[in-house]
Amino acid sequence: MSETVEKKQIDPVTFFGSIAIITIVCTYLIVNIERGTAMVNKIFGFLTGPLGWSYEWYAMFMVGVLVYFILGKYGDVRLGEGKPEFKTMSWIGMLFTAGVGSSITYWGTIEFFYYYKSPPFGAEPFSVEAARWASAYGLFHWTVGNAMYAVMGVVFAFMFFVQKKDVLRPSMACKPIIGKAADGLVGKMIDIFFILGLIAGIATTLGLATPLISEIISQLFGFKRSSGMDIFIVMSLTGLIALTVYLGLHKGIQVASDFRVYLTLGLLLFVLLAGSTGYMLNTFTEGLGIMFQNFFEMSFYTDAQGKSGFPQGWTIFYWAWWVAFSIQMGIYIARISKGRTIREVAVGSMVSLSCGCWCFFLTLGNYSMDVFQKGIVPLKELMANEGAPAAIAALWASLPMGKVTMFLLMFVTFLGAVTSLSSSGFTLAVVTTKKITGEEEPARWTRVFWSLALGVAAITLMLLGGLRPLQTASIVGSFPMMFITLIIIAGFFKELRKVYASQKEPSRVELPHGEPGIDMS
Repeated sequence: MSETVEKKQIDPVTFFGSIAIITIVCTYLIVNIERGTAMVNKIFGFLTGPLGWSYEWYAMFMVGVLVYFILGKYGDVRLGEGKPEFKTMSWIGMLFTAGVGSSITYWGTIEFFYYYKSPPFGAEPFSVEAARWASAYGLFHWTVGNAMYAVMGVVFAFMFFVQKKDVLRPSMACKPIIGKAADGLVGKMIDIFFILGLIAGIATTLGLATPLISEIISQLFGFKRSSGMDIFIVMSLTGLIALTVYLGLHKGIQVASDFRVYLTLGLLLFVLLAGSTGYMLNTFTEGLGIMFQNFFEMSFYTDAQGKSGFPQGWTIFYWAWWVAFSIQMGIYIARISKGRTIREVAVGSMVSLSCGCWCFFLTLGNYSMDVFQKGIVPLKELMANEGAPAAIAALWASLPMGKVTMFLLMFVTFLGAVTSLSSSGFTLAVVTTKKITGEEEPARWTRVFWSLALGVAAITLMLLGGLRPLQTASIVGSFPMMFITLIIIAGFFKELRKVYASQKEPSRVELPHGEPGIDMS
């Protein structure tokens, strides 16, 4: 690690401002668990009730922008000079595996049951109609969110490779709209909101993955699962990241991440072949059809009359969760998309990310529904008495070579959590560092600190217990992020029109690989 990196100074306003807010919130919730739980429920009810419509309109706006990128006049704008940095198949593979994290192994397995038990649109629980909705809603939730990522990927790729801007903070991306305010207090507040939103999103991810890892360890090795074990696992995760960051073992994390991807794909293929393959493929196909046929009804479903709470607890929660990660994911997509057109990035990101998520619902989700319907795994009793982690462990254990399969799926979940924690800690360190470029790295101690802070936030949510605090964290943290991303998108279109207008008759060029584009460089 170079001396220059270690001398990088923090931005005191964003760093200490974020710490102060996180400390106050976590301390209050830990000291006053009962009051904190009640407060969480009130906030959840307000943001998903009177303001729930805003998340749904936001999501549809992002879908609309994505469609415009694909069909509109800017689709041929090339994001960077020369041919694409990565070959098309390699690029698609990187996008496909970007969604392979710890959360998808959790929800891909058990999400169907929540919809089966408490279905939308007034369907009878555990009925054929409920099963049909259960096969579709997971696909729906893990598809629309990718539109947000794809849009932000195009936006940041334009900044990086057309405007040649090293945009590392959300405030810098807002500058075309808010002007000099981006360099002042307004800009600092934007960055703080981003930090809080990302922390909430990652804390939710860890809060889901940790109890699952803990449950499987307890079953495999005979330990009694407890909240103490959950806390120990979170601290182990954060400690591992802190150690690797301090020692500079970034390549080790990358190798582990790549291995996780190949292992995951192998496991999903195993599940597809070991289970009722025909049932899984038929259910997946039907689920896709139901999703596409009812897309707008599902997208704008608020259940204002029935008041079931279904869209508030699921659709709005998911849209909020995706918003929290949209900037970070957008930057990742942008970094690997140099030289491609807006249309290519939009289509490639949306299709590849969605297909990556669909593989989990095709295999883990439909396998789980099948063994539940056959009575092989008593999901009703497990969910009622022991909770989702125990139910997921039982579902995985029902596969051939159950203990081995369960261990490998737990390992995949663990590595996914490590990767998420590592990348988010790095992002937070960058945002809270002064005058840093894309070629530089923040000081090691800041990355260690943010890794530990993410662990503390996750522990706080787990102490409150249940799914609701995790949902509320994402919803609260992402609410300001909706407005920030809208400002960034508005600035993108403002700058895009300027560049496009400067080319009175944009010349179509033939790149070496034969793909036409508009030379915007």
